[in-house]
Amino acid sequence: MSIKPQFILALLLYVASKNGVSIFVILTLIITWLWIEKGKSFFIILSFTLLYLMTSSIENQSIPPNQFKCVPVVKVYSTGMEIEVNSQRFRSFDITPSSNASKVCAMMHFKEQHMYERRFIDPLTRYQQSNNIRGTVTLSNIEIVEHSWFGRLKQTISEWIFPHKEEDQFWMIHHSGLWLTSLVSILTSLLHLKLKQGHVHIIIHMILVFFSFLMWDARTVRLLIQSSFRLLKVPPTISSYIALVGIIVLFPFSVTSLAFLFPLIFLMIRINRWHNIKRWIVLLSLQQWIFASFSPLFLILYGVLGQVIWGLHLINRIFNISYLISMLNQFLIVVDQSFKVVGGLSAGVFFSILFLLSLNPLKRKQKILITCLILVFLVQPSQWISQVHFINIGQGHATLIKHRNKSVLIDTGKRSHYAYLKHTLNSHRIRTLDALLITHDDDDHSGSVEHLMNDKIITTPWPHKSSWEAKDFIVQSLLDEQYEDSNEDSGIYYVRIHNLTLLLTGDAYHAQEKKLIDLYHNLSVDVLLVGHHGSRTSTHPDFIAHIKPTLSIISAQNSIYGHPHVETLRTLQKHQSMILELEKHGDVSIYILPWFKVVLSSAGGFAIMR
Repeated sequence: MSIKPQFILALLLYVASKNGVSIFVILTLIITWLWIEKGKSFFIILSFTLLYLMTSSIENQSIPPNQFKCVPVVKVYSTGMEIEVNSQRFRSFDITPSSNASKVCAMMHFKEQHMYERRFIDPLTRYQQSNNIRGTVTLSNIEIVEHSWFGRLKQTISEWIFPHKEEDQFWMIHHSGLWLTSLVSILTSLLHLKLKQGHVHIIIHMILVFFSFLMWDARTVRLLIQSSFRLLKVPPTISSYIALVGIIVLFPFSVTSLAFLFPLIFLMIRINRWHNIKRWIVLLSLQQWIFASFSPLFLILYGVLGQVIWGLHLINRIFNISYLISMLNQFLIVVDQSFKVVGGLSAGVFFSILFLLSLNPLKRKQKILITCLILVFLVQPSQWISQVHFINIGQGHATLIKHRNKSVLIDTGKRSHYAYLKHTLNSHRIRTLDALLITHDDDDHSGSVEHLMNDKIITTPWPHKSSWEAKDFIVQSLLDEQYEDSNEDSGIYYVRIHNLTLLLTGDAYHAQEKKLIDLYHNLSVDVLLVGHHGSRTSTHPDFIAHIKPTLSIISAQNSIYGHPHVETLRTLQKHQSMILELEKHGDVSIYILPWFKVVLSSAGGFAIMR
């Protein structure tokens, strides 16, 4: 008795649909599948469509925006706390209770957040995604309930046993649950030295029951379900499959986490009996998707590192060996940098590679076709197309422009978002920039300059309000006047790349926009990066009427200053400019082709510009 590969493929499609893969890609993969299997998988697809609809209804449960509730406190920070409502987690910054807080009763106002294609990369968002944090909540009429002695004991034991490391070298191991699997593997091996196999399985099962009591999440519960079926003598592949489906039902949001994706990938490897070359392609692609780079050494050593890290963590609880852990961390960083090869894959490309590798049985022509597709995915010929990327950097701004072998970055965003900026540069295989232009010195526009210089991605920014030029590629500073106010003194850049024109005005105000109208009578652009993040202090109606942008991009985070303001949106709508907010649509990319331009967003949006 075994699980058919078709069920795993259907499960993979479901997971792909929840990880930022567009419906167009999903439908293409389904059509390819039906073509190869001649429709035999129809009912499997239908069953997983029903699963998709069921879990989607759970995910889309509307939480009333204003209600009085008593909810558990998951974690306390120096700046606030994390609470759980209807199996979803929210952050509050209204109060910082003591670490002994068990529940909070308050009037709550919820606000969900939009996060696209950042779930594994930016430290500010990857923690939120891995821990199912759906947004923020504002509290009033607050009452805190503290842990009982039993709750404090449970919390202490949980913190003692389960390590929590956010460093890049350890993060994948921790959030994938690999360290927990390694722990169980070590305990099993030790118990086998003295006990029979049946007794070992019972003891490991009781340990997993205890772990699940301490930390009820997808990592521990998956192992508990597998252990339960092992005691019932169910084959490992079937128990692994049932555990994954069970996790979808119990933790529907976990399908966007490594805790679900890692075991799914290894189950696919086991069921499809992939040889080494297919395994390396999958693991290499996984690294390229998550880190926009891959390290051949870590490709081999992830399993060993999981066991070493847990072992050192446990020893450190008894004897202080933090210096040894620090030395190991520094060593891994050096090794990682030495072997790292930059280059990233999108979610759609990664899941397409997984899916195509799993298709069976294949005829010779189909194998050739799929091999060619995988090579195209890995080589990424789109890298040689001229392109513009508006990076979802939160309340800030960063725009990357690529043309042939030249790359220019205009602004860097905040220093706290450098990890995501570097990930974007890596994914486009950029080791050094040809030019770095900064509109002005505010942290949300220039915060990562020092990091870029330390990593030798740029030697020095270009002088303020300077222009840059290459063949078929011009970045021109339009306003050279100097102002005392930082926002007023923003560099205003007009960009022409082939037949596409862009205007980036930094945080300049209405006065500077009117100055542009007076100086440049024929100024018109295809794309406008809306000034001052959509604030009412910019985007004057006369200015928009003058430049006539077809597409307007807004780079802002609504929860901070209320950007974009309603007045700005009304002005752009009145002049029939298409609006894309990075907070809602994710990264927005424009690919410049000879006869038209393709606009893509990491949320799955697609448009054509003439």
